[in-house]
Amino acid sequence: MNHGTRMHRGAAAAGLVSMVILAGGCVVAIGNGSESGKLNRVSTSEMDELVRAQQTLEIGMSKDEVISGFDTDLVTLMSSARYEGRDIEEWRVYAYDKRRKVRFQRWVYFVDGKLVQFGDERVEYEQWEQIRQRWASEFQPA
Repeated sequence: MNHGTRMHRGAAAAGLVSMVILAGGCVVAIGNGSESGKLNRVSTSEMDELVRAQQTLEIGMSKDEVISGFDTDLVTLMSSARYEGRDIEEWRVYAYDKRRKVRFQRWVYFVDGKLVQFGDERVEYEQWEQIRQRWASEFQPA
């Protein structure tokens, strides 16, 4: 087996493969995050830090500011789309404290690199059209 084949299989196994779909003139990228993967396991103290970090989130924060507040192994870009000239991204922060059997999940949404929504629950697919319209109108570029 050559090095390229090992790298390809390793990347796929690590969940780094993304699928890009062209639909209706917009590009949608869907990430492949792990539910209980090794990268998502954290210690009790790391879980406590994660909970503290999410308490600092505020609408309007930059994407870099939000994402850098979490361990990069815990953050996954789940989808990205261009809607009416605006870049919309959906990220998931996910961790599992095996000792306490506690899961942490936070969904964060950005329009043009600014935080527009976050919470415990993922935006339901059926709501996407309505929510994207609201975000596009409420969060105008500077």
